[in-house]
Amino acid sequence: GLDKNGAAIDGFAQLGFGFVEIGTVTPRPQPGNPKPRIFRLPNAEAIINRMGFNNLGVDNLVSRVEAAKYRG
Repeated sequence: GLDKNGAAIDGFAQLGFGFVEIGTVTPRPQPGNPKPRIFRLPNAEAIINRMGFNNLGVDNLVSRVEAAKYRG
């Protein structure tokens, strides 16, 4: 997802979003796959995403959600 770690919850709320979906999150932090992770295929008008669920883990995400001012 765009906001894997819940870093922009209040920012999205200020833009007028009706709800905010966060993720993808995993139980433990993980760095994702080695770079490069995104490949553009211009002839096919496509992008290959091999990010590998890089995120700071669920404990970090819960803390950020609890600290956010936005309540939906």
